[in-house]
Amino acid sequence: IISPGPIEGVRDTAEESAHLKHMVKNVPVGRSGLPREVATVIGMLVGENGAYVNGQLLQVNGGAQT
Repeated sequence: IISPGPIEGVRDTAEESAHLKHMVKNVPVGRSGLPREVATVIGMLVGENGAYVNGQLLQVNGGAQT
């Protein structure tokens, strides 16, 4: 399972944008994640390098507490 933290993207409302900014305040690396950072983890898991990984929760969240 991949558990992403706040990820950059198009937000439909000002409220959603404000919520993302609020969430980023709790991310130790100081920024929201990028879609490609989540995609990189997914790519690793579905490729040969992820063949022996199973039953894990991978938190792609910049160190945020979950």
